[in-house]
Amino acid sequence: MDPRIKQLSKNLIGYSTALKPGERIVIKASDSLSYPLVEALVNEAYSVGGVPFVRLQNSKISRALLRNANEAQLQFEEAQLLELVKTAQAYIGCYSDENSFEASDVPGDQQKMSSKISKPSLENCFHPNNIRYRPALF
Repeated sequence: MDPRIKQLSKNLIGYSTALKPGERIVIKASDSLSYPLVEALVNEAYSVGGVPFVRLQNSKISRALLRNANEAQLQFEEAQLLELVKTAQAYIGCYSDENSFEASDVPGDQQKMSSKISKPSLENCFHPNNIRYRPALF
């Protein structure tokens, strides 16, 4: 493993989120470019006694889902993520779009609906009293 990735994971877990033994951390990652960092974060979380939960996302699969998803489906998925985020003490988002235009053919109404429905979990992450949040662009 690249020593820079290992060091970044140590910094994110030990300093940025200050994860402590028994604390839960949600690690959400997009696309395979971020997977080495996710693996290092999981290992580092365990090394400090934390409990990691990982949500992996792929832009091609997300596009396929979003093109035809209905509101109930998106709300169900959001409810799962929101429950996980609400019970965690820390969250790290690893974002590495392999193709930033992947969802360009998803209808605007679908994108708006998805953004509106995903707002509660994002707000919970960004509220400083709720969770220790750190984004990692990779």
